[in-house]
Amino acid sequence: ASATQVRARAAAPAGRIAGFPIRVGDAPAAITVGSKYVWAVNELSGTLVVIDPTRNEVVGSPIPIGGRPRFVALANGALWVTSFDGNTVTRVSSPNRTVVSRARVGRSPWGIAVTSDSIWVVNHDDDTVQPISTSTGEPAGSPIEVGQAPVSATVGDSALWVTNSQSDS
Repeated sequence: ASATQVRARAAAPAGRIAGFPIRVGDAPAAITVGSKYVWAVNELSGTLVVIDPTRNEVVGSPIPIGGRPRFVALANGALWVTSFDGNTVTRVSSPNRTVVSRARVGRSPWGIAVTSDSIWVVNHDDDTVQPISTSTGEPAGSPIEVGQAPVSATVGDSALWVTNSQSDS
């Protein structure tokens, strides 16, 4: 597949790709799956696209995000997209596919981890993670320092786990 395509779906039991490449935009960077649609962000075109997996095609127009989106997560009925150059996290309503709000976060936000009532945004160039309330879309506390150049995070075992690319942790 070229850099402008994603695969429709994987056939887990057979270990093969099922379907065919779907053109989604310029430099797809991340993807997430909801109950009805698949969502992908395009870093170079600064957009979020909606894929209908039953039809294997992009539906509707790309949703403008801007600022080199790097990651997308689904939480509390909304899509959350980090904007690496814009230093924001954008909240997109999943039912009507519109931008609801943008929150300022630290420098160069990258990954997102999801909890029951918040998302945690990884701020790569600030060496921090920052909680955002999924009910208000606003920061829910001050950034917390982690290792150097964090890129991703996940929640498990009652903890937030963060990878830090320049401190090898």
